[in-house]
Amino acid sequence: MGLFSPFAAYYSQQIDQFLSEYQGLVNISKRHFWKFFHEAWERAFTAKNIRSAWEAAGICPLNPDRILAKIKKRNNTPGPVSTLSAETLRSTRALRRTYAALTC
Repeated sequence: MGLFSPFAAYYSQQIDQFLSEYQGLVNISKRHFWKFFHEAWERAFTAKNIRSAWEAAGICPLNPDRILAKIKKRNNTPGPVSTLSAETLRSTRALRRTYAALTC
């Protein structure tokens, strides 16, 4: 729950850095996946982040009301309204978010 957002951010940063470094002249292939994945994993899945995510989810210490409150809140609020602009499309992660917002 709380780990995959930072993981996705770090992974996107790896891709953005690669594209910037090679100015888009080198294609990303399967052989690049592990390097990007491993570094993002190491940065996101730290003991501190894991403890924080478990606490936020109400897993440790056990607090089922914490996650139930989030589910109830999610059911009562409308989805986000996004605007498409050049500023939105500056990173890989922003592109994925825009795509997800438009396809849902």
